[in-house]
Amino acid sequence: MGRSGGGERGDVATTVIVFPAVLALFYVCVHAAMVYHADQAVNAAAQDALYWAQLEDGTEADGESAAIRILDLAAGLRNATVVVSQTDDAVTVTVTAEVETVAIDAFDTVSATISGPRERFYHEDERR
Repeated sequence: MGRSGGGERGDVATTVIVFPAVLALFYVCVHAAMVYHADQAVNAAAQDALYWAQLEDGTEADGESAAIRILDLAAGLRNATVVVSQTDDAVTVTVTAEVETVAIDAFDTVSATISGPRERFYHEDERR
């Protein structure tokens, strides 16, 4: 007899190949979304830390505290570090964190560095 189109031959091989590929693609998409979320959280923490450390009476501790408050709101981060350095004229903030993932440890560290001028009151004689 001839071959009929209703056979199931080869269906198992297709399932064995396609299902893991789809599952891997799904996992990569979830991982990318988690890294994107972490990157946004780290950037927000750095910006907030910069704002509080730039104030005329702001300190490095104020900036670190502000960044930690933001990072505590973001789920899925571990080993977060905040470094705020001030000079008389500028503030630089670096925030780094790792993304909590299920299995892949690739591309799991996000970092943001931002700097800006320090707020300062100028006396009248300094303006000229």
